[in-house]
Amino acid sequence: MKGKKLLSISFIMILITLTTRILGFVREEVIAYFFGTTFVSDAIKISTYIPLTISNLLVAGLLSAIFIPVFTDFLVGKKEDEMWETFNILFNIIGFIFIILSIIFFVFSKEIVHLMAPHASDEMKNLATTIFIYLIPQILILAWASLLTGLHNTYESFVIPAIGGVLYNLSIVFSLIFLVKYFGAYAIIYGALFGSILQLLILIPFSIKKGWRYKFIFNIKNPYVKKIGLLAIPILINSTFGYITPIFEKSIGSSFGEGAISSLDYSYKVSQLPLGIFAFVISLVIYPTLSQLVSKGEIERLGKTVQFGLRLILYLMIPSALGLILLSFPIVRLLFEQGMFGGSSTLVVSNLLIYYSIGIPFWGMTSLLVKVFYSFKDTITPVIISIVTIVIQISLYIINSKLIGLSGIPLGASIASILQFALLYYFLNKKMKNLNLKEFLSRFSFISIYSLLAVTISYFISKYFDKNGLTLSKIGQIYQVGTAIIVTLIIYFIILFIRDYKEIKLEMERIRGGLDEKVK
Repeated sequence: MKGKKLLSISFIMILITLTTRILGFVREEVIAYFFGTTFVSDAIKISTYIPLTISNLLVAGLLSAIFIPVFTDFLVGKKEDEMWETFNILFNIIGFIFIILSIIFFVFSKEIVHLMAPHASDEMKNLATTIFIYLIPQILILAWASLLTGLHNTYESFVIPAIGGVLYNLSIVFSLIFLVKYFGAYAIIYGALFGSILQLLILIPFSIKKGWRYKFIFNIKNPYVKKIGLLAIPILINSTFGYITPIFEKSIGSSFGEGAISSLDYSYKVSQLPLGIFAFVISLVIYPTLSQLVSKGEIERLGKTVQFGLRLILYLMIPSALGLILLSFPIVRLLFEQGMFGGSSTLVVSNLLIYYSIGIPFWGMTSLLVKVFYSFKDTITPVIISIVTIVIQISLYIINSKLIGLSGIPLGASIASILQFALLYYFLNKKMKNLNLKEFLSRFSFISIYSLLAVTISYFISKYFDKNGLTLSKIGQIYQVGTAIIVTLIIYFIILFIRDYKEIKLEMERIRGGLDEKVK
């Protein structure tokens, strides 16, 4: 993918992803407005977790890790007939597996809910179980949507799958606004199912245009299916372990009383805003380029591309993380404090957000480095690192929650994210031998210092609004947060420009001239 095209797609993706995230927050605001941090909101978080998590794991993990490298080889080798046969086999296998999985979820729905929230009230568990049962069909729908998303990404089509997320959030928002007075918490069922169907349907026309014709083929002896299966085993193991961490989060969180699960979820969603907008887009759009460079054996260019991606993530993630840490209270108050979501909920969620925000830069960089390993078709190393990290993370959850309460959970998650990134960077550098650690640490340090300076100034501006009673209305809160963000951006970019004009100029040349020319 040429640099100018990469930049153009990245910009469009950022806009669409920003729209999706905004709608996601609108969705969370609607839930917070009607249900606050109560057992009802806890039930909604628990019941919607499994379908969405399976979808996220398939998109960001199993299918992305396997689909793009293998199917890119098909396209490079002009083996489209074999590609479509393999695709249909995968489509049918996934359908079969997830139908069986759905039956299992239905039979053991009560046990699954109890496992995730053992300390919750019976009222909460019963509500969560009922909603979960109705949402089980969503699992298969999102699984097929994930497979089609992998096909789109192989053809460097990122916009249409992103629009699917917009439609999904819109569906939930409208269903809650218009149906909650008739169905209460059950209104989310209609929005989630309809949104999932839309997400699947929007992916089909492009797939057909590229040559896909559905056929019922179930040949598990297909050599490419076997190859994908072998690659899938470690990812599936990783996915299985990946379920353990959120289960422990919710399980331990439920011991802190009603609303704890919702508070963790709200704070986590806010912390994911910069990650969802920037880091995920950067890693997703660069990933096909990484796969192509590995296929061609151009390791030197690959190393420079990886370093370029890490720099972009640092420039965006560090000020974002520090901003969320210092401005956590006004941000949470602006986003959620209304209706059933009161001031006490704001205090709890904003405190949790501080601890989650520590890990933001490292989650962003981890997303990119994992995809580099997948480009090498190395799925073992990230899995081993992930397992080690998860064991440490769960231990930190238990220890920290006893020491500092509910905040120990997000703190443990952030510490684990730092460890995971460090291990991935170390082993990737052993594989590539061309990552400049000294330059990376230097860049990380000066970006952190100048980001802290910019955000600190905005922090005192935010305090000025509070002291002078300018945040009693939503308009005042918008001015407070908006002014703080704008001032941070202005100061940050002025400092960067003064601090390293040549480096900024070089980055601009990379963007204008394109990665293909500048990473040589």
